[in-house]
Amino acid sequence: MPPDLDVDSERAPREGVVQQLERVLASATFRGAERSRALLKFLVEQALAGKADRLKEYTLGAEALGRGESYDPRTDPIVRAEASRLRARLERYYTSEGSSDPVLIELPRGTYVPRFRMRAAAPEPEVSSGRPSRRRVGGLAVGVTAAIVVCSLAIAAWILVRQPGARVSSPQVFEVVLAPGEWTLASDVGSDLVLSADGSRLVFLVRASDGQTRLMTRRVDELHPAVLQGTEGARAPFLSPDGRWVGFWAAGALKKTSVDGGAPVLLCEANDLLGASWGDDGQIVASLGSGKLWRVSSSPGTPTVLADFSAAGVDPR
Repeated sequence: MPPDLDVDSERAPREGVVQQLERVLASATFRGAERSRALLKFLVEQALAGKADRLKEYTLGAEALGRGESYDPRTDPIVRAEASRLRARLERYYTSEGSSDPVLIELPRGTYVPRFRMRAAAPEPEVSSGRPSRRRVGGLAVGVTAAIVVCSLAIAAWILVRQPGARVSSPQVFEVVLAPGEWTLASDVGSDLVLSADGSRLVFLVRASDGQTRLMTRRVDELHPAVLQGTEGARAPFLSPDGRWVGFWAAGALKKTSVDGGAPVLLCEANDLLGASWGDDGQIVASLGSGKLWRVSSSPGTPTVLADFSAAGVDPR
């Protein structure tokens, strides 16, 4: 086996890695994610061929992601952005449909060289204490529990900020009910869940059974969320200061839509969105890639550069 191939000798055999790659690429988690699929396939195949030394930012952009020989990583952050998405997608895969897969394919932070290892043996089940178990609402995804924790922490933090010196006995805990087999909580680059400034509304990212992401919203005093129509392929949601609008990226554009529903409004074309914040003055500060911060109006228009970090090779988020 080539010496630069990072295969945990506990031990992920080459054949097992190849089979696992095929399994991951065919999964619902990677369905429709063409860049993540292309990048993962390139990384694994190059590593297995003993060419891990080629897994540098330029090579990945030029070859794996199709930017060609003119690709310049100093001005185009596509590799870093897609590697971050790939890490998130792999994590989501292995906590859902791949939770029992024997071989783990990982992309450690700080490197583009994948790591392959065998899954550790499951621990012996604990002896039941005799206490009755609380069954979850049928079909709720494991990810919903994570959302409950995140939401609880967010609300507790909001209470502490909004009421200085006030005594908080316990965080508010609530659940999100998703139709089993139709929706799962999603994760991607940028925020996945946002809470309005007054703490009354949540907007979060979900993935449908067709593999596409969408946005859902609900008030914190309600149980069932509503799908925001026209948000297919959305990611990185962010709310307006008054909580009436949610901004997001989808289909090569920065958009906004009312939390009460309606057709999305296109604010500007954008190749990417790594993060955004909506100010009280109606201006949005967004990282649209290429190492720059942009000022975008909350009405349709042309964005302007607010700060340029491209010379330093920094991608603001």
